[in-house]
Amino acid sequence: MIKALSTDVKAAGKIFCLPKVRHLPQIILPATAVGVFIAALKTDVINTGNSWLIKYIYIMIAVMVASFFIKQKVLRYVGLPLFAILPAACFLLIEAFIHDPFEIARPIIFLNLAFFYTLTFFVLFLTKRTWIAAIITSALSMVLGIINYLVLKFRGTPFFPWDISSAGTAANVINNYDFDLTIEIAAIICAYLFLILISIRSSIKLHFNFRWIRPVAAVLCGSLFLGYCAYLQTDDVYKRFSLYPYQFSPGVLYKRNGFIVSFLSNMKYLNVKVPDGYDEDAVEAIFDEYKDVDTGISKTPEDELPSIIVIMNEAFSDLSVLGDFMTNDDVIPFINSLEEDTIKGLLHVSVLGGNTANTEFEFLTGSTMAFLPAGSIPYQQYIDRETPNLTSQLADLGYKTTAIHPYYASGWRRNKVYPLFGFEKSVFSEDLTGFSKIRNYISDIAVCRRIMSMFDFKKDDEKLFIFNVTMQNHGSYSNSYDNFIPTIHVRGLEDQTRLTMYLSLLRESDNALRELCEYFKTYDDKTIILFFGDHQPADIVAKQILKLNGKTINEDSIEEREIRYIVPFVLWANYDIEEAEIEAISTNYLSTLLLKTAGIELTTHQKFLYKLYEKYPVITANCYIDAEGNYHKLDEIYDNEILNKYAILQYNLLFGDIKEKLFETSRSEK
Repeated sequence: MIKALSTDVKAAGKIFCLPKVRHLPQIILPATAVGVFIAALKTDVINTGNSWLIKYIYIMIAVMVASFFIKQKVLRYVGLPLFAILPAACFLLIEAFIHDPFEIARPIIFLNLAFFYTLTFFVLFLTKRTWIAAIITSALSMVLGIINYLVLKFRGTPFFPWDISSAGTAANVINNYDFDLTIEIAAIICAYLFLILISIRSSIKLHFNFRWIRPVAAVLCGSLFLGYCAYLQTDDVYKRFSLYPYQFSPGVLYKRNGFIVSFLSNMKYLNVKVPDGYDEDAVEAIFDEYKDVDTGISKTPEDELPSIIVIMNEAFSDLSVLGDFMTNDDVIPFINSLEEDTIKGLLHVSVLGGNTANTEFEFLTGSTMAFLPAGSIPYQQYIDRETPNLTSQLADLGYKTTAIHPYYASGWRRNKVYPLFGFEKSVFSEDLTGFSKIRNYISDIAVCRRIMSMFDFKKDDEKLFIFNVTMQNHGSYSNSYDNFIPTIHVRGLEDQTRLTMYLSLLRESDNALRELCEYFKTYDDKTIILFFGDHQPADIVAKQILKLNGKTINEDSIEEREIRYIVPFVLWANYDIEEAEIEAISTNYLSTLLLKTAGIELTTHQKFLYKLYEKYPVITANCYIDAEGNYHKLDEIYDNEILNKYAILQYNLLFGDIKEKLFETSRSEK
């Protein structure tokens, strides 16, 4: 009886072509497609615009299930035609994650297709099996497409080659983001799963009459693939195919050139450009030229130097730079009220929606991202030795230096970088257990109170330098929380959940700064507080203000794009300083302004920056602006003599044999 039952099961298997246990992926793929579809139906709003996609998903899933009941011999008739179009389908799908792929010019489409076809045929000749080549091409395309979509959604910029090294930091904060699966994204993922499943079911094994054909073909395809990748990093490809060249608008770059072409061509920037004329003699010449520059600073006696607190506030910005809007209450009333003993203005930064560490790097070192690859993170790529900066300079003057970041120590390698920068002590979330939180992050007010306690217990003759990078205002802004109820609302907007959350968080930061300043108003020792934002929030928040004003940003306009890179800064002292309103300054100059205000002698490097600021008050990764207010593209930056000198100094700091005397003052410890 058992034998007869076994025979019946085998017969049924032959009739219905049911997959064996070793073919479990053929069951998992349609099941995954169904799960993705259901998840999208739960989170997306069904409308007439995407209802047709639902029908296509139904059809794809139905065909995937039906393929189990079709004999593999029959499916093999579609194997070769499917395999022929699969690389093209992968190109269309990876682009569809963020835009209509047919917006790309036809020659550039063929340039992108070359990647998928050379990769597919290389794997085919290497393995002789179409299903292996299909899986590798499809899976790689799908994973890259999803990553690019998520990075663009949450950070506002596409996925760069350097973001691979940021995976650890991204993992630290990903749980705080809310990802709503849309019908469009579900349709793309289901299409990938459909291609993979049908490729497996219709698999063909190639046979060659001569054994040498397959290895030779594999070598040729592999060589073509490597040659293609190398060609994308040449200037000729931009001219021949009329590729979009402007790095300052990466969103447009990826849409016009396609993901693969953009990603691979950006890999040429992994190697930092050596400035024209760079050598040790050039560095010495710059030192000799600027060492005796008169900055007009009235040096403060050593025993009267002020303590310094720097707060780089996460995602803090004033969105009124994007356009007018009315709220039910003032968003940052305290900052707006500051006038006496205050310097404040507009700060131009290099990043948007993320990559906080780059603003940090520019401020502490006086360097600029303008001379480094677009999307690179110096903390992760270039800081691997003791590097002179603001912290080491103040430490040489006898300051007790402390860095505070109320999140994971591993984020952006801060636990490695801070000691190399000269911080005597670093405090991270692991050291701040029990501190009050807003949403899932330690609050600004909790950190400010920690700073106040440090001053309560410091010795009378100690001078403190505290550098605080906050986390309270970090994205995402879509979830609701029991420990924080948003209170700031914009008039005239309907769907403003994220914007309301964001603006209400800014109000909490403003309150925290108020309490900190109130504390130091009655503090005996001289103290300076510098407060600034690291970047504006991502487009998903800011676009509401643009929409309210009927604005869109022309991505081809440097001037229009730059308004997304402006944040406020405030420099306040509890003693008399000269008040000022600064219209434009970039982060690389901010520490020099701080030292000048504190009456601290500048290094030769900072004297250079002091003079450079007079000619070019803004230098960022997006553009540079001269004293007359003219905007310049970065492709012109090395043609300018004084800016090339700046590049020489920065290259020496990061990659050369550091000229320590550039970063010393008459008070520095030898």
